[in-house]
Amino acid sequence: METIGLFGRYHRLVRDLASQGCRVDGWRLELQQVLRSLDDDCRRLPQARSSLLRQDLSTQIEQELLRRTDPDQAAVLIIVLKHLDAA
Repeated sequence: METIGLFGRYHRLVRDLASQGCRVDGWRLELQQVLRSLDDDCRRLPQARSSLLRQDLSTQIEQELLRRTDPDQAAVLIIVLKHLDAA
């Protein structure tokens, strides 16, 4: 799958999870699965594309975090940002 397709997929998944916030049962497990899948897809990409995908996702999520007022939704985005920064 191309990097643009992966960006759209993971951006949508993260955005949807953040919209639900931490109040939905099983959100943490679902988020872990999304992040694990992202890591697997990034390992299959050349290093430069993997880095670019993570950087683009991080930038987009940071922008969304600035617009969120719900602390539960922001918490989900912060977890994703920390994961992306740690990779």
